[in-house]
Amino acid sequence: MAVSGLDELNRELWRPFIISYAERDASAFGRLQAPELIRVEAANGWVGGFDAYLERTAAFFADMTGRGATIGIAFRFVERLVEGSIASERGVYRIVMAVPGEAELVFYGRFHTFARKTGDGWRIVVDYDTTAGADEAAFDAAHDLDDTAAFAVR
Repeated sequence: MAVSGLDELNRELWRPFIISYAERDASAFGRLQAPELIRVEAANGWVGGFDAYLERTAAFFADMTGRGATIGIAFRFVERLVEGSIASERGVYRIVMAVPGEAELVFYGRFHTFARKTGDGWRIVVDYDTTAGADEAAFDAAHDLDDTAAFAVR
């Protein structure tokens, strides 16, 4: 696994993901997903494809925007495997939502994504997430997005 592949994933996939969340930009978010996307939300018992997932995400972003909320997502990794044009990454995310007049909400989840490099850059093909085993301690124990050296082949 080349660290440069991880740098590319960070630049083309993970940083734009973080920005699209903060800006609640469903169009930018959708461009990070492959048309053949399979999305699994284990905690909700939901599985769906690109169109349904983008519709759900757009509705969530619109709701947050309408409520004047801010939202941020951060990713930390426990595994990052890249070989050529395919990648498998597992980790823990933290979402922080602040709605005016309400207490700030912080929640955690575990993710496992499979991505493919296309002519348009890296795109998520499979995105599985669960709340099982996800908490602040798990988040803190995982590696920072920029700690690509932790996943270099030794």
